Amino acid sequence: MPFCFVSLGSNIAPEENFRLILQELLALSARLAVGRIICTEPVGIPSSAHFLNSVVRLQTGLAPAALKEALVAIELRLGRVRDDPLSKVKD
Repeated sequence: MPFCFVSLGSNIAPEENFRLILQELLALSARLAVGRIICTEPVGIPSSAHFLNSVVRLQTGLAPAALKEALVAIELRLGRVRDDPLSKVKD
């Protein structure tokens, strides 16, 4: 079963969202390794909220398209609004 690497980032309630994100990812893969979580200032968006960023390595039997679908579903469950054309440049 292959390993996949997924980058994570949140600046909306980041401490809470990281906990929830990791719980969701554990449901996808019991073999989950989390990289160092770092706090960064926003770049390219007008926000004062800091980001938490990390990368995880997970092992899954999901095909790439199915994994992407599962990751998008996690984002939606946690409140991300993907249909907003400005979603990449605001909190």
